[in-house]
Amino acid sequence: MSEDAESISLLLRFCYPRSMCHQPLLDGIMDITRAFLLAKKFNADFIYELADKALEQRATEMPDSMFALAWKFERARMLRLAALRSLDRPFLPDPSTEAFDRVPAQALLKLWRYR
Repeated sequence: MSEDAESISLLLRFCYPRSMCHQPLLDGIMDITRAFLLAKKFNADFIYELADKALEQRATEMPDSMFALAWKFERARMLRLAALRSLDRPFLPDPSTEAFDRVPAQALLKLWRYR
């Protein structure tokens, strides 16, 4: 496996029975990104669902970052939700965030046009 220790730990916590281990919390952008990467690599729908839920919870706080993550991982419903929630905030308050790594300018242009 080419994953780092945090990703492997997250994967194992997703897979352990809930009686032995609590469901992992996806608190930050990196945790959500790791979850999406694991879901994509292992084609794990249950991880996609949990990552989508975490993305939805943070869409109000950081809609631009969540839009970038939804774009990167092709999550259409989350993309629309983040775009809608971005209307309540200034456009790109912090474009230096890690969520914008490897997101094409086309994505940000579409968000700007939507606004």
